[in-house]
Amino acid sequence: MRSKLIKGIFSLFIATLGVWILFVWFQPQQKFTPEAWAQTPWQQRYKFVDSLMDDYELEGLTREEIRALLGEPDIDGRGAYDYKVVPDPIFDWRVFFLYFENDRVVRYGVSVPDW
Repeated sequence: MRSKLIKGIFSLFIATLGVWILFVWFQPQQKFTPEAWAQTPWQQRYKFVDSLMDDYELEGLTREEIRALLGEPDIDGRGAYDYKVVPDPIFDWRVFFLYFENDRVVRYGVSVPDW
């Protein structure tokens, strides 16, 4: 009896996690604008990330240009800016990161925070 209960709870957990993943990651993307990004809670910024990466040439931009485009980063350190974009059940959140060398973006993408 106890093993059936554990299997049922585990199955419910997996199903709930699957629905959450589908809900978060397969939402329709929206066109990025600095205004829309600024007005959107960080938990929903993921909707703009694909448009931001596709429509803007981010590589080579300076820290000042990135702040003008995205606002102040949520995490500023170790040669990178991190902007929280979506809650994550394991790591608390995922970030849109931009790595800088000589004050210019050299790489960017979405990842878990780089603690």
